[in-house]
Amino acid sequence: MEKVVDLFGVGEANSQKLLEGGKDLSEIQQGLFIGSVAEANNKDFLKSSNITHVLTVAVALAPPYPDDFVYKVIEG
Repeated sequence: MEKVVDLFGVGEANSQKLLEGGKDLSEIQQGLFIGSVAEANNKDFLKSSNITHVLTVAVALAPPYPDDFVYKVIEG
């Protein structure tokens, strides 16, 4: 499986930023965003950003708000 860095050309510095958070979503295609774990766990931020679906690619990271968003989890 390719790393996010390879797939989207995020770069090593920006990939670290994705882990740290900071309310910095990046639109990688129209209507498709990539963000940090911190953002994915911030219900108010997700709602204010009009996010309805969350794709999680991680090991042992359960969806924090299953009643509020549609989740797809890929254990990676």
